[in-house]
Amino acid sequence: MVDQEKREVGGWWMWILGLLVVTIVVFTGLNYVGIIGRTAVEREVFEQSYQKQAGDEQRIVTYEAQLAEINIQLSNPELDAATRSNLMAQRAALNVQLNAANRRAQQ
Repeated sequence: MVDQEKREVGGWWMWILGLLVVTIVVFTGLNYVGIIGRTAVEREVFEQSYQKQAGDEQRIVTYEAQLAEINIQLSNPELDAATRSNLMAQRAALNVQLNAANRRAQQ
C-alpha cells in the first residue's frame, strides 16, 4: 500500500520535472532566438536612438517638400482635368503620410 502511494507520488514528480525541463528548454530557445527579452529591449533602444529620430524628421521634411511641389503644380491654371485629379490624389496621399509621420514623431 505504501509502495503504491510512493510510486504514484513519484510518477507525479517525474511529470512535473519533465514539464519543467521542457519549459526551460523552450524558453531558453526562444530567448536565444530573441523572441523574448532582447527583442523588446532592442526595439525600445532603437525607438529612442538618434538615428531613428533623425530618419523620422527627414521623412517628414521629404513629405513636406513633395507636398509643396504638388501645390505649386496645382497652382498652374493650364492643367488638364486628368493631371489635376492625379495631383489632388497625390496630395491627399501625402497628407495622410505626413499626418501619420507627425503622430509617430510625437510619441
